[in-house]
Amino acid sequence: MASNAGHPAGAAQETAQQRVPATASRAEVRRDYLDVWLPLQKIPTTWTGGDVATCQEGRTGGQTQQGILDAVNYARDLAGLGPVVMNAAWSAKAQKAALMMHAANRLSHSPDPGWPCWSEEGSEAAGRSNLYLGRTGVPSIGGYLDDPGSNNAAVGHRSWILDPDIVRVGAGSTSGANALWVVDTQWPSSGHTEPVTWPTAGWFPRPLLPISGRWSLSTVPADPRSLESAVVHVSVDGGPRVLADVEYRSRSRVVYAVPGLGSNVGDRRVVVSISGVELDEAPTADIGYEVRLLDPDQAAPTPTPTTSPSPSPTVTPTATTPTAAGRVGIRGRARPRSTLRAKVPTFDPSSSVVSLQWLSDGKELRGRTGPRLVLRGRDVGHRISLQVTAVHEVDGSTEETVVVSTAKVVRR
Repeated sequence: MASNAGHPAGAAQETAQQRVPATASRAEVRRDYLDVWLPLQKIPTTWTGGDVATCQEGRTGGQTQQGILDAVNYARDLAGLGPVVMNAAWSAKAQKAALMMHAANRLSHSPDPGWPCWSEEGSEAAGRSNLYLGRTGVPSIGGYLDDPGSNNAAVGHRSWILDPDIVRVGAGSTSGANALWVVDTQWPSSGHTEPVTWPTAGWFPRPLLPISGRWSLSTVPADPRSLESAVVHVSVDGGPRVLADVEYRSRSRVVYAVPGLGSNVGDRRVVVSISGVELDEAPTADIGYEVRLLDPDQAAPTPTPTTSPSPSPTVTPTATTPTAAGRVGIRGRARPRSTLRAKVPTFDPSSSVVSLQWLSDGKELRGRTGPRLVLRGRDVGHRISLQVTAVHEVDGSTEETVVVSTAKVVRR
Protein backbone atom coordinates (compact mmCIF):
# COMPACT_ATOMS: atom_id res chain seq x y z
CA MET A 1 0.00 0.00 0.00
CA ALA A 2 1.18 3.50 -0.73
CA SER A 3 -0.21 6.98 -0.07
CA ASN A 4 -2.47 9.48 -1.77
CA ALA A 5 -7.07 9.36 -6.14
CA GLY A 6 -12.68 9.99 -9.37
CA HIS A 7 -15.20 8.68 -12.05
CA PRO A 8 -14.93 7.45 -15.64
CA ALA A 9 -14.20 10.17 -18.16
CA GLY A 10 -17.29 11.97 -19.34
CA ALA A 11 -19.47 10.75 -16.49
CA ALA A 12 -21.46 13.27 -14.47
CA GLN A 13 -20.13 14.28 -11.08
CA GLU A 14 -22.00 12.42 -8.35
CA THR A 15 -23.21 14.17 -5.26
CA ALA A 16 -22.28 12.74 -1.88
CA GLN A 17 -24.84 11.30 0.48
CA GLN A 18 -24.33 13.23 3.69
CA ARG A 19 -24.76 10.98 6.69
CA VAL A 20 -23.67 12.37 10.00
CA PRO A 21 -23.90 9.79 12.78
CA ALA A 22 -24.44 11.54 16.10
CA THR A 23 -21.49 9.99 17.89
CA ALA A 24 -23.09 10.95 21.20
CA SER A 25 -25.84 8.43 20.41
CA ARG A 26 -24.95 4.76 20.62
CA ALA A 27 -28.14 3.75 18.83
CA GLU A 28 -27.50 6.01 15.84
CA VAL A 29 -23.86 4.99 15.44
CA ARG A 30 -24.84 1.32 15.65
CA ARG A 31 -27.66 1.79 13.14
CA ASP A 32 -25.42 3.55 10.62
CA TYR A 33 -22.74 0.90 10.96
CA LEU A 34 -25.25 -1.89 10.32
CA ASP A 35 -27.32 -0.08 7.67
CA VAL A 36 -24.61 1.85 5.83
CA TRP A 37 -21.08 0.54 6.34
CA LEU A 38 -21.76 -3.21 6.28
CA PRO A 39 -23.89 -3.14 3.09
CA LEU A 40 -21.18 -1.08 1.38
CA GLN A 41 -18.67 -3.88 1.99
CA LYS A 42 -20.84 -6.26 -0.07
CA ILE A 43 -20.70 -4.12 -3.23
CA PRO A 44 -18.66 -6.01 -5.85
CA THR A 45 -15.84 -4.32 -7.73
CA THR A 46 -16.81 -4.18 -11.40
CA TRP A 47 -14.09 -3.42 -13.94
CA THR A 48 -15.29 -3.45 -17.54
CA GLY A 49 -13.34 -3.07 -20.78
CA GLY A 50 -10.01 -3.33 -19.00
CA ASP A 51 -7.12 -5.62 -19.83
CA VAL A 52 -3.64 -5.60 -18.32
CA ALA A 53 -2.07 -7.53 -21.21
CA THR A 54 -3.08 -4.86 -23.74
CA CYS A 55 -2.88 -1.92 -21.29
CA GLN A 56 -6.56 -1.05 -21.54
CA GLU A 57 -7.57 0.79 -18.37
CA GLY A 58 -11.30 0.18 -18.86
CA ARG A 59 -13.70 1.74 -16.40
CA THR A 60 -14.96 1.12 -12.88
CA GLY A 61 -18.68 0.42 -12.57
CA GLY A 62 -20.98 3.14 -11.30
CA GLN A 63 -22.18 1.12 -8.29
CA THR A 64 -18.57 0.52 -7.24
CA GLN A 65 -17.73 4.21 -7.58
CA GLN A 66 -20.75 5.27 -5.56
CA GLY A 67 -19.85 2.70 -2.91
CA ILE A 68 -16.31 4.08 -2.67
CA LEU A 69 -17.68 7.60 -2.29
CA ASP A 70 -20.20 6.54 0.36
CA ALA A 71 -17.50 4.69 2.31
CA VAL A 72 -15.26 7.77 2.30
CA ASN A 73 -18.13 9.95 3.46
CA TYR A 74 -19.20 7.48 6.13
CA ALA A 75 -15.74 7.75 7.70
CA ARG A 76 -15.73 11.54 7.34
CA ASP A 77 -19.16 11.73 8.97
CA LEU A 78 -17.93 9.72 11.95
CA ALA A 79 -15.07 12.19 12.28
CA GLY A 80 -17.44 15.18 12.15
CA LEU A 81 -16.26 16.29 8.70
CA GLY A 82 -18.18 17.45 5.65
CA PRO A 83 -18.82 15.16 2.68
CA VAL A 84 -16.84 15.11 -0.56
CA VAL A 85 -17.98 14.52 -4.14
CA MET A 86 -16.55 12.35 -6.90
CA ASN A 87 -14.65 14.17 -9.64
CA ALA A 88 -15.01 12.63 -13.11
CA ALA A 89 -11.74 13.93 -14.57
CA TRP A 90 -9.73 12.75 -11.58
CA SER A 91 -11.38 9.34 -11.76
CA ALA A 92 -10.42 8.88 -15.40
CA LYS A 93 -6.77 9.50 -14.54
CA ALA A 94 -6.97 7.42 -11.35
CA GLN A 95 -8.20 4.52 -13.48
CA LYS A 96 -4.96 4.69 -15.47
CA ALA A 97 -2.92 4.83 -12.28
CA ALA A 98 -4.67 1.71 -10.94
CA LEU A 99 -3.89 -0.08 -14.21
CA MET A 100 -0.19 0.80 -13.89
CA MET A 101 0.00 -0.51 -10.31
CA HIS A 102 -1.82 -3.70 -11.32
CA ALA A 103 0.44 -4.26 -14.34
CA ALA A 104 3.65 -3.66 -12.39
CA ASN A 105 2.42 -5.53 -9.30
CA ARG A 106 3.98 -2.85 -7.13
CA LEU A 107 3.25 0.69 -5.97
CA SER A 108 4.90 4.02 -6.63
CA HIS A 109 3.83 7.65 -6.46
CA SER A 110 6.38 8.53 -9.13
CA PRO A 111 6.41 5.73 -11.72
CA ASP A 112 8.80 6.40 -14.60
CA PRO A 113 8.06 5.80 -18.30
CA GLY A 114 9.66 2.37 -18.04
CA TRP A 115 6.69 1.06 -16.07
CA PRO A 116 4.29 -1.32 -17.84
CA CYS A 117 1.18 0.46 -19.11
CA TRP A 118 2.74 3.82 -18.20
CA SER A 119 0.84 6.97 -19.19
CA GLU A 120 1.33 10.62 -18.37
CA GLU A 121 -2.15 10.93 -16.88
CA GLY A 122 -1.73 7.76 -14.84
CA SER A 123 1.61 9.00 -13.54
CA GLU A 124 0.02 12.30 -12.53
CA ALA A 125 -2.72 10.48 -10.64
CA ALA A 126 -0.20 8.20 -8.92
CA GLY A 127 1.46 11.26 -7.41
CA ARG A 128 -1.83 12.58 -6.04
CA SER A 129 -3.46 9.39 -4.84
CA ASN A 130 -3.69 6.81 -2.13
CA LEU A 131 -2.64 3.55 -3.79
CA TYR A 132 -3.58 -0.02 -2.83
CA LEU A 133 -2.44 -3.32 -4.26
CA GLY A 134 -4.47 -6.39 -3.34
CA ARG A 135 -7.58 -4.50 -2.19
CA THR A 136 -9.77 -2.70 -4.65
CA GLY A 137 -13.17 -1.04 -4.83
CA VAL A 138 -14.98 -0.34 -1.56
CA PRO A 139 -12.76 -2.58 0.66
CA SER A 140 -9.76 -0.42 -0.19
CA ILE A 141 -11.25 2.43 1.86
CA GLY A 142 -11.21 0.32 5.02
CA GLY A 143 -7.61 -0.55 4.21
CA TYR A 144 -6.59 3.09 3.87
CA LEU A 145 -8.26 3.91 7.19
CA ASP A 146 -6.46 1.01 8.88
CA ASP A 147 -3.11 2.01 7.31
CA PRO A 148 -1.06 -1.11 8.13
CA GLY A 149 2.53 -1.72 7.12
CA SER A 150 5.93 -0.75 8.46
CA ASN A 151 6.17 2.25 6.13
CA ASN A 152 2.80 3.70 7.15
CA ALA A 153 3.48 4.73 10.74
CA ALA A 154 2.36 8.29 9.92
CA VAL A 155 -1.09 7.00 8.76
CA GLY A 156 -0.90 9.26 5.71
CA HIS A 157 -3.64 7.45 3.77
CA ARG A 158 -6.09 7.79 6.66
CA SER A 159 -5.17 11.42 7.13
CA TRP A 160 -5.87 12.30 3.50
CA ILE A 161 -9.34 10.71 3.67
CA LEU A 162 -10.01 12.57 6.92
CA ASP A 163 -8.55 15.91 5.80
CA PRO A 164 -11.18 18.51 6.79
CA ASP A 165 -10.41 20.73 3.78
CA ILE A 166 -10.78 18.31 0.86
CA VAL A 167 -14.04 18.63 -1.07
CA ARG A 168 -13.60 16.09 -3.88
CA VAL A 169 -11.91 12.79 -4.64
CA GLY A 170 -11.39 10.58 -7.65
CA ALA A 171 -11.26 6.79 -7.82
CA GLY A 172 -10.14 4.08 -10.20
CA SER A 173 -10.13 0.32 -9.65
CA THR A 174 -9.04 -2.78 -11.49
CA SER A 175 -9.44 -6.34 -10.28
CA GLY A 176 -6.22 -5.99 -8.31
CA ALA A 177 -5.47 -2.35 -7.51
CA ASN A 178 -7.08 0.91 -6.45
CA ALA A 179 -6.11 4.56 -6.77
CA LEU A 180 -7.97 7.16 -4.70
CA TRP A 181 -7.09 10.70 -5.79
CA VAL A 182 -7.12 12.91 -2.71
CA VAL A 183 -4.50 15.64 -3.26
CA ASP A 184 -6.10 18.79 -4.65
CA THR A 185 -4.41 21.82 -6.17
CA GLN A 186 -6.93 24.09 -4.43
CA TRP A 187 -7.32 24.17 -0.67
CA PRO A 188 -10.49 26.00 0.38
CA SER A 189 -10.69 26.14 4.15
CA SER A 190 -13.56 24.19 5.66
CA GLY A 191 -13.40 26.27 8.84
CA HIS A 192 -12.91 23.07 10.85
CA THR A 193 -10.79 23.87 13.91
CA GLU A 194 -10.91 20.77 16.13
CA PRO A 195 -8.37 17.93 16.01
CA VAL A 196 -9.37 14.93 13.91
CA THR A 197 -9.15 11.53 15.61
CA TRP A 198 -9.43 7.91 14.48
CA PRO A 199 -11.02 6.07 16.16
CA THR A 200 -13.28 9.05 16.59
CA ALA A 201 -14.35 10.62 19.87
CA GLY A 202 -17.76 9.53 21.10
CA TRP A 203 -19.31 6.21 20.11
CA PHE A 204 -17.31 4.24 17.55
CA PRO A 205 -17.98 0.78 16.05
CA ARG A 206 -15.52 -1.75 17.45
CA PRO A 207 -15.16 -3.66 14.15
CA LEU A 208 -13.60 -0.52 12.66
CA LEU A 209 -10.78 -0.49 15.20
CA PRO A 210 -7.51 -0.40 13.24
CA ILE A 211 -6.08 -3.90 12.92
CA SER A 212 -2.77 -2.06 12.59
CA GLY A 213 -3.28 -0.91 16.19
CA ARG A 214 -2.69 2.69 15.10
CA TRP A 215 -4.83 5.31 16.82
CA SER A 216 -4.25 8.87 15.67
CA LEU A 217 -4.94 12.52 16.39
CA SER A 218 -4.22 15.25 13.84
CA THR A 219 -4.54 19.00 14.26
CA VAL A 220 -5.59 21.31 11.43
CA PRO A 221 -3.06 23.54 9.59
CA ALA A 222 -4.33 26.67 11.34
CA ASP A 223 -3.70 25.15 14.79
CA PRO A 224 -0.42 26.64 16.08
CA ARG A 225 0.18 23.89 18.63
CA SER A 226 2.93 21.31 18.14
CA LEU A 227 2.68 17.59 18.91
CA GLU A 228 6.38 16.87 18.36
CA SER A 229 6.86 16.23 22.09
CA ALA A 230 3.48 14.62 22.73
CA VAL A 231 3.12 11.99 25.45
CA VAL A 232 -0.05 9.86 25.41
CA HIS A 233 -1.71 8.23 28.42
CA VAL A 234 -4.84 6.08 28.16
CA SER A 235 -7.29 4.54 30.58
CA VAL A 236 -9.46 1.57 29.57
CA ASP A 237 -12.81 0.97 31.27
CA GLY A 238 -11.96 3.22 34.20
CA GLY A 239 -8.66 1.48 34.89
CA PRO A 240 -5.36 3.19 35.72
CA ARG A 241 -3.78 5.66 33.31
CA VAL A 242 -0.99 3.93 31.42
CA LEU A 243 1.60 5.23 29.02
CA ALA A 244 0.72 4.49 25.39
CA ASP A 245 3.36 3.44 22.89
CA VAL A 246 3.77 6.38 20.49
CA GLU A 247 4.84 5.19 17.05
CA TYR A 248 4.93 8.55 15.26
CA ARG A 249 5.01 12.24 16.14
CA SER A 250 5.07 15.38 14.02
CA ARG A 251 4.04 18.98 14.52
CA SER A 252 0.44 18.16 13.61
CA ARG A 253 0.00 14.43 14.28
CA VAL A 254 0.56 11.74 16.88
CA VAL A 255 0.05 8.01 16.26
CA TYR A 256 -0.12 5.63 19.22
CA ALA A 257 -1.30 2.22 20.38
CA VAL A 258 -3.82 1.54 23.17
CA PRO A 259 -2.78 -1.36 25.42
CA GLY A 260 -5.19 -3.56 27.31
CA LEU A 261 -8.22 -3.64 25.00
CA GLY A 262 -8.34 -7.43 25.06
CA SER A 263 -11.64 -9.08 24.07
CA ASN A 264 -13.67 -7.94 21.07
CA VAL A 265 -16.94 -8.58 22.90
CA GLY A 266 -18.98 -5.85 24.57
CA ASP A 267 -18.68 -2.08 24.81
CA ARG A 268 -15.46 -0.48 26.03
CA ARG A 269 -14.48 3.00 27.19
CA VAL A 270 -11.08 4.53 26.40
CA VAL A 271 -10.03 7.90 27.84
CA VAL A 272 -7.10 9.52 26.04
CA SER A 273 -4.91 12.30 27.47
CA ILE A 274 -2.15 13.90 25.40
CA SER A 275 0.42 15.99 27.24
CA GLY A 276 3.63 17.59 26.03
CA VAL A 277 1.62 19.79 23.65
CA GLU A 278 3.56 22.97 22.90
CA LEU A 279 2.78 26.45 21.63
CA ASP A 280 5.80 28.44 20.45
CA GLU A 281 8.04 25.89 22.21
CA ALA A 282 6.25 26.50 25.52
CA PRO A 283 3.90 24.01 27.18
CA THR A 284 0.19 24.49 26.71
CA ALA A 285 -3.01 22.71 27.75
CA ASP A 286 -3.29 18.93 27.35
CA ILE A 287 -5.62 17.45 24.74
CA GLY A 288 -8.15 14.96 26.07
CA TYR A 289 -10.99 12.96 24.55
CA GLU A 290 -13.03 9.81 25.14
CA VAL A 291 -13.80 6.96 22.74
CA ARG A 292 -16.77 4.68 23.48
CA LEU A 293 -16.28 1.45 21.55
CA LEU A 294 -19.62 -0.18 20.80
CA ASP A 295 -20.28 -3.82 20.04
CA PRO A 296 -22.80 -3.72 17.16
CA ASP A 297 -23.96 -7.25 18.01
CA GLN A 298 -25.40 -5.84 21.23
CA ALA A 299 -28.55 -3.77 20.74
CA ALA A 300 -28.24 -2.23 24.19
CA PRO A 301 -25.11 -1.00 25.98
CA THR A 302 -23.27 -3.76 27.80
CA PRO A 303 -23.03 -3.02 31.53
CA THR A 304 -19.72 -2.81 33.30
CA PRO A 305 -18.87 -6.33 34.50
CA THR A 306 -19.41 -6.89 38.20
CA THR A 307 -18.06 -9.62 40.40
CA SER A 308 -20.16 -11.38 43.02
CA PRO A 309 -18.78 -11.24 46.56
CA SER A 310 -16.41 -14.11 47.21
CA PRO A 311 -16.72 -16.17 50.40
CA SER A 312 -12.95 -16.53 50.50
CA PRO A 313 -10.85 -14.22 52.70
CA THR A 314 -10.39 -10.72 51.28
CA VAL A 315 -6.88 -9.81 50.22
CA THR A 316 -6.18 -6.09 49.96
CA PRO A 317 -4.12 -5.44 46.82
CA THR A 318 -1.04 -3.29 47.24
CA ALA A 319 1.11 -1.41 44.80
CA THR A 320 4.35 -2.86 43.47
CA THR A 321 7.54 -0.86 43.12
CA PRO A 322 7.98 -0.32 39.36
CA THR A 323 11.03 -1.96 37.81
CA ALA A 324 12.62 -0.69 34.60
CA ALA A 325 13.29 -3.23 31.85
CA GLY A 326 16.31 -1.25 30.67
CA ARG A 327 18.27 1.93 31.11
CA VAL A 328 17.04 5.49 30.80
CA GLY A 329 19.11 7.29 28.19
CA ILE A 330 19.41 10.41 26.04
CA ARG A 331 20.00 10.32 22.29
CA GLY A 332 21.29 13.19 20.19
CA ARG A 333 24.13 15.71 20.11
CA ALA A 334 24.37 18.10 23.06
CA ARG A 335 24.71 21.28 21.01
CA PRO A 336 22.50 24.36 20.56
CA ARG A 337 19.66 23.93 18.06
CA SER A 338 19.98 20.14 18.30
CA THR A 339 17.22 17.91 19.62
CA LEU A 340 17.78 15.47 22.46
CA ARG A 341 15.49 12.44 22.51
CA ALA A 342 14.51 10.41 25.53
CA LYS A 343 15.14 6.69 25.61
CA VAL A 344 12.59 5.34 28.06
CA PRO A 345 12.34 1.63 28.93
CA THR A 346 9.14 -0.17 29.76
CA PHE A 347 8.27 -0.69 33.42
CA ASP A 348 6.84 -3.63 35.28
CA PRO A 349 3.98 -3.60 36.28
CA SER A 350 2.82 -2.45 32.84
CA SER A 351 0.05 -0.37 34.47
CA SER A 352 2.65 1.97 35.97
CA VAL A 353 2.16 5.62 35.03
CA VAL A 354 5.39 7.00 33.58
CA SER A 355 6.26 10.71 33.41
CA LEU A 356 9.31 12.57 32.10
CA GLN A 357 11.13 15.67 33.35
CA TRP A 358 14.19 17.27 31.76
CA LEU A 359 16.78 18.73 34.17
CA SER A 360 19.52 21.34 33.82
CA ASP A 361 22.27 21.01 36.42
CA GLY A 362 19.86 18.89 38.45
CA LYS A 363 17.07 21.48 38.42
CA GLU A 364 13.75 20.98 36.66
CA LEU A 365 13.23 22.77 33.34
CA ARG A 366 9.69 24.08 33.72
CA GLY A 367 7.24 22.54 31.29
CA ARG A 368 9.84 20.33 29.63
CA THR A 369 8.11 16.99 30.13
CA GLY A 370 8.01 15.52 26.63
CA PRO A 371 10.21 12.91 24.94
CA ARG A 372 12.22 15.59 23.10
CA LEU A 373 14.19 18.65 24.19
CA VAL A 374 15.37 21.32 21.76
CA LEU A 375 18.61 22.85 23.06
CA ARG A 376 19.20 26.60 23.01
CA GLY A 377 22.25 28.83 23.33
CA ARG A 378 21.61 29.42 27.01
CA ASP A 379 22.04 25.69 27.64
CA VAL A 380 25.77 25.80 26.73
CA GLY A 381 27.92 24.68 29.66
CA HIS A 382 25.03 23.12 31.55
CA ARG A 383 24.50 19.45 32.35
CA ILE A 384 21.26 18.20 30.82
CA SER A 385 19.73 15.02 32.20
CA LEU A 386 16.40 13.22 32.07
CA GLN A 387 14.37 12.14 35.08
CA VAL A 388 11.86 9.33 34.54
CA THR A 389 9.30 8.65 37.26
CA ALA A 390 7.17 5.49 37.30
CA VAL A 391 4.25 5.31 39.73
CA HIS A 392 2.17 2.23 40.47
CA GLU A 393 -1.04 2.81 42.41
CA VAL A 394 -3.59 0.25 43.61
CA ASP A 395 -6.54 1.21 45.81
CA GLY A 396 -4.69 4.09 47.45
CA SER A 397 -1.43 2.15 47.85
CA THR A 398 1.37 3.85 45.89
CA GLU A 399 4.93 2.87 45.00
CA GLU A 400 7.29 5.08 43.01
CA THR A 401 10.57 4.61 41.15
CA VAL A 402 12.68 7.56 39.97
CA VAL A 403 15.49 7.02 37.46
CA VAL A 404 17.82 9.78 36.23
CA SER A 405 19.94 9.43 33.11
CA THR A 406 23.62 10.22 32.79
CA ALA A 407 23.99 13.95 32.14
CA LYS A 408 25.14 15.46 28.85
CA VAL A 409 27.11 18.71 28.92
CA VAL A 410 25.99 21.12 26.20
CA ARG A 411 28.88 22.43 24.12
CA ARG A 412 29.07 25.01 21.37
